[in-house]
Amino acid sequence: MLELAIREEHVAAVVTQPDRPSGRKRQVNPPPVKVLATEKNIKILQPQNVSHPDVIKKIGNLKPDLIVVVAYGAILKPPLLELPPLGCINIHPSLLPRHRGPCPIEWTLRKGEKTGGITCIYMDEGMDTGDIIIQRELDISVSDTTGSLREKLSRLGAEVLAETFNRIKKGKVSRKPQKGNPTYAPMLEKKDCLIDWSKPAPSIHNLVRALNPHLGARAYPNGQSKKLIIWETELSGEGNKGAAPGVVTGTSEDGITISTGEGCLLLRSVQPEGSKIQTGAEYIRGHNIEKFTLRACC
Repeated sequence: MLELAIREEHVAAVVTQPDRPSGRKRQVNPPPVKVLATEKNIKILQPQNVSHPDVIKKIGNLKPDLIVVVAYGAILKPPLLELPPLGCINIHPSLLPRHRGPCPIEWTLRKGEKTGGITCIYMDEGMDTGDIIIQRELDISVSDTTGSLREKLSRLGAEVLAETFNRIKKGKVSRKPQKGNPTYAPMLEKKDCLIDWSKPAPSIHNLVRALNPHLGARAYPNGQSKKLIIWETELSGEGNKGAAPGVVTGTSEDGITISTGEGCLLLRSVQPEGSKIQTGAEYIRGHNIEKFTLRACC
């Protein structure tokens, strides 16, 4: 989205989060938007608190006509919202008022929804509660993960942002209040990653999709303390043949078939704790699995 804005608009500055440790080695890395802004010689601000009076003064000195917010991770307060004469707009990756909050893509998938989208709103003091400028839908496939859906929504978001800019320039921006019952998409924690094999196979499949490529859904083979992260699954279409939830009902070159509370699930891609990602077929060659069990913690 920044690339698009650089081509068509004057970007006075980019405000992003401070550099933070990431990865297994916890190396301090800059946010991707900082890397791109550096390449384009755009001024960069990385405040610890964007609502601090000194930060608001710095942004005010730039005299922005419009502030665009995309996945910033903090709520803007009135002194900042009131700075630009054309307002503050936000690109949010869900069909608001569904999935307000920090993890809309993950919750869209976890709920098994077949339609997602982008909403551009005028920001107010609430969390994703502002009036809608533009809303666009897209179809979600049964194989989409958070990673693939985020990529699709990023491209759609860039198109929506460009259309919003054009409407603002022409003075043809309409706004409408959000309608319908809002839902909230909170941050996912490790406890949310545990697979409950008594759930139906589609529910577990949706959890796996939602947690790929970040946290990963967690399972414990043969009651062991070491977890197995499940990265990719497929609905097998088989009944569980009376097998208890979590029991291995078959293995093949396609992966490991597990019974659930309703139907069976094929594990295609897994990662043993402390090891690399491998196919389900590769994993079973070195492990004798009979049953996956529930655990109380991660």
